[in-house]
Amino acid sequence: MTGDTTMSFALLIALVTIACTVYNTLTGKKSQSQKDVDQQIKEATQKVAADTKISLKLDQIGYDVKSIKEDINTTKKEVRELDKKVALLDASIRSAHKRMDSAGIGRADLIEHIEHEKVERNEHHGE
Repeated sequence: MTGDTTMSFALLIALVTIACTVYNTLTGKKSQSQKDVDQQIKEATQKVAADTKISLKLDQIGYDVKSIKEDINTTKKEVRELDKKVALLDASIRSAHKRMDSAGIGRADLIEHIEHEKVERNEHHGE
């Protein structure tokens, strides 16, 4: 073997080594890239699933808040109706008291009448 042949052979081995290194590097990057892409897809899928759960929970909370507001409004309406009824009853009671007072039946008279009846019952039972 001459010096040129040895040099050519060494150069050939170096070129083959460089080519193999480049090839391995590129295919390794592709594999790594595919792994990265698969990992990103997996993470994105998990994030979408989590976001969907959160969205559903927020929708349910919104529905519950709306329902509570409707219940509160219904309760307010019922309280207003009851307030009206209480006001009517109060006016009716005042009117009844005025009629009783004008008829001579006052509270003191009523208490006196009840006590008088008790005394009469006791006297009647005592005989």
